[in-house]
This record gives sequence, structure tokens and C-alpha cells, in this order.
Amino acid sequence: MDKLKANRKSKKEMEEQLDKTRKREMEEELTTLRLTLEEKDREIKSLQQSKGTLEEQLKLTRSSLEHKDEELQCANKSKGELEEQLNFKRSALNQREYELQCANKSKGEFEEQLRSALRQREYELQCAIKSKGEFEEQLNFTRSVLQQREHELRCANKRIQDMDENYMQQFQAMSSAMNQRIKEIESQKQSNHMDKETEKRIKQVENHWQNQLRAVQEQRCKEKDDHHIRLMEMEKHFNEKLQEKRCALNQKQEELQSFKDRVANDVALSIQTGNTESMNNPVGKFRLKEMYDDLIRQWPKIKNSLKSGKDTPPSVKAMIQKTFEETSDAMEQKKKQIDEVFGLNDGVEPTPQRLEEYKLSTIHYLQLNLYYHRKAGSMPCFEDPQDVMDYVRSQCSWLGSLMALNNPPLQPDWDNHDPGMNAWDIFPRKLRSSSFTVL
Repeated sequence: MDKLKANRKSKKEMEEQLDKTRKREMEEELTTLRLTLEEKDREIKSLQQSKGTLEEQLKLTRSSLEHKDEELQCANKSKGELEEQLNFKRSALNQREYELQCANKSKGEFEEQLRSALRQREYELQCAIKSKGEFEEQLNFTRSVLQQREHELRCANKRIQDMDENYMQQFQAMSSAMNQRIKEIESQKQSNHMDKETEKRIKQVENHWQNQLRAVQEQRCKEKDDHHIRLMEMEKHFNEKLQEKRCALNQKQEELQSFKDRVANDVALSIQTGNTESMNNPVGKFRLKEMYDDLIRQWPKIKNSLKSGKDTPPSVKAMIQKTFEETSDAMEQKKKQIDEVFGLNDGVEPTPQRLEEYKLSTIHYLQLNLYYHRKAGSMPCFEDPQDVMDYVRSQCSWLGSLMALNNPPLQPDWDNHDPGMNAWDIFPRKLRSSSFTVL
């Protein structure tokens, strides 16, 4: 019985230990499951957050695509406008090529005349340069002679200094010898051992040394004075020669510069008053046509800004045409004032050609002054349509003044301009001059 009870008790203890072991294992498994569940919860939350971020990125991408679609539509629209401007520019370039061909034909004769005049001027200039070269050779020879004389002068000065040093050494030697002799004589006098004959000889020796010393001093002073006089005469002579050469050189340079200025003025006046123009002239006829075409190319952008305001095509055209006419009248008034200054309105006939050239040159300089005072450029950005109108008025006034001062004056060809169905097609494509030449 006791054994049975002991077995039961041990069995019960074993079951209890087994239960504790199972319970501990189950708790460990439960803890592991809880940790795994928490980790899965964190992963789910992370996935939800990444899902939200991806949805936001998707929205941004969609909005960006919509914005790109709008930009693409605007680009297609601007592409059409650029194609229109390109076609206009091509037609303008074709017109420009035709104008250049015509200008080159008329330019040939004037260039031939100008070349012949330039050849004559070049020949005169070469003669002047040749004479200048010969004079420069003479001047260089004179300079070399002067340098040689200066070298000889320096050598003479050096010899004088050497002679001075030699004389000083001889003088010092003679002075020391005489002093020594005087000391000996005095010592002999003191000792009272000198007779009259000895004293007489001593006096003769003293007089001899003093005479020699005096003669050396006089000779040295005389030679020094002679050298100084010769040097002064040489310096004066060479300074006079150098001054003569300088005066002659300055005169030749002034003559050469006057000749160059005269040639330059003649060529400049012939270019300004001739039938053709210099390609470097910033206010020439064809350059004015280019600036007028640039204004026409800016017109689509100006037109779009004006449409947003209350201005109508007829009012804008009237303002532009009136501006060109008023500036033309103002420049004509300035030309009359210039004629009055040159005395060309007093009825004296005929007008001297030189005076007419100077008048045309003055008008050309006035034209250049207006051009460089404010050059043409791209249109600034304006928000107010009234500012755009002021800009158009200013550009037309400036360009109209330049065209009115041209020889002959230029104006937009208002009479032969047909806008067609487009009321905003205001600017004529061609220019007209007083000689009825259409550009």
C-alpha cells in the first residue's frame, strides 16, 4: 500500500512537472506569437504609410502630366506663330537678297571711281612716306653722329678729369717737396751753420719751385678754360643742329598728318554723299530697312498686348501714321535750320559743291547722334496696354526720324498697303522715298 501511494504521489508530481513544462512552453509560444503579431502590425502600418506616399506621388505625377500637356499645347501654339514669323523672315531675306543684288550693280561704278581716287591718294601717300623715310634716314644719321659726338665729349671730359688728377698729384708732390725744403732751410738757419752763398742758393731754389708751381697752376687753369670753352661750343653747335632736325621732322609730320586727314575727309564725304553707301554705315538705307523689318517682326507680340486693351485697329493705325508724319515734318524743319546756318536759303546760285557736302555731312552726323542715343532692341515686358502704346509711339518716332534724315528721305508706303481681311495688319511691307523708289 505504501508503495502504491508512493507511486501515485510520484506520478502526481511528474504530472504536475509535466503540466508546468507544457504551460511554460505554451507561454513561450504565446510570447513568440505576440512578438510576431506585433512585427506584422508594424509591417502593415509601414505598408499603409508607403501606400499613402505612393498615392501622393501618383497625384503629383498626374498634375505634372496635366501641366506638361498644357505646356505642350502652348508650345504647339507658339510653334505655329514661329512658323508664320519664319515664313515672313524668309520672304524678307529673299527681298533683301534682291535688294543687295541691285545695290551691288549700282555699287560697282561708284567703287571703280572710288578705287581710282584712292589709287591716286595712295600714290601721293607713298610719295609722302618715301620722303618721310629719306628724312628719317637723315635724322638717324644725325642721331648717330650726335651720339658719336657725345661719346667723344664724354671721353674729353674723362681726359680732363685725368689731367686734373695728374696736375693735382704733381702739385701735391711739388708742395710737399717745397715744404720739406723750407723746413730744411729753417732748420739750417736755426743751427746758424749756413753762409751767405748757401742762403742765396736756397732762395734761388725756393724761387724756382714757386715759379714752377705758379706755371703749373696757370697752365692747368688755361687748359681747363680752353677745354670748357670748346665743350660749350660743341654743345651749342650740336644743340642747334638737333633743334633744326627736330623742327624739320615736326614740319614733315604735320604735313603728313594733314595729308592723311585730307584724304580721310575726302573719302568720308564721297561715301556719305554718293549714290551708294558704306556697308559699315549703321544708319544707311538698307540698315534702316532692316530696323523697319525688325519692328514689323515685333508687331505680332505688340498686337496681342494691344488687343487686351480698348484700342482699335483704326485708332492704332492713325496714331502710327501720324507719328511717322510728325517726325518727318520735324526733321524737315531741322534740315531747313541747317540750310540757314550754311547760308543756302539766301538765293545765291549755284551752291558750292563743298558747301553742299558739308551740309550733308552735318545731317549725317545728326542722324548718327539720334541712332546712338537709343538703339533699337527687343520689346520689354509691359502689363498695361497704355505702356505698349507709348512704346510703339516712341519706336516709330525714333525710326521715323532716322528715315527722314536719310538722303533721300524714307517713309512707309501707306498708299500701296492693303491689309486685306486682317485689320491689325497696319505696317506696310515696303518703304518709299522722295524719288519714288520702293524698298
